[in-house]
Amino acid sequence: MLKHALKTARHTARHATIAAIGIGAMAIACTGHAAEKLVECLITGSGTPTFQGNCLFASEAGGSFTLRHASGKKPVYHDAMDIRVVIVDTDIVEVFSQTKDGINSRWGSVKRSQQDKGCWVGRDFEICAWALPPKAKPANTTAPATKNHETEQPLLPSRPQRLGTPSSPIV
Repeated sequence: MLKHALKTARHTARHATIAAIGIGAMAIACTGHAAEKLVECLITGSGTPTFQGNCLFASEAGGSFTLRHASGKKPVYHDAMDIRVVIVDTDIVEVFSQTKDGINSRWGSVKRSQQDKGCWVGRDFEICAWALPPKAKPANTTAPATKNHETEQPLLPSRPQRLGTPSSPIV
């Protein structure tokens, strides 16, 4: 009996934590976006790419982030204007979305891909965000001597090389 009560208490506490994270995530999303950065995104539902292209990435404390369509005005996935990825534990996140009408949805818990650190993979969806490749600089342009480019870390992982060219579609 005590075992069942403890299990029920843990289950209830987990759902309360997830609900609090979701409410906090949507409250942050509604108050505006941090400095957004253009990144490459892939959102797959039921094994089918539903969005592939550039999107806006707004990072937040602790590694959580929001993705929006690059235009800022179109849905990034069906009718979802924002997709929130909220870090809850090492390599585990909760994913939420919000429509233009303000309807919030919890997609569920997903894990970070071991093969591609830019992706979060669930049973029936996948969300990926990669840093865009740096723009080529003219040959006569040099970096300032005071800046050490070798120690700078990108905010997002670069997209791993796949078969074909880097711009090949993912299927």
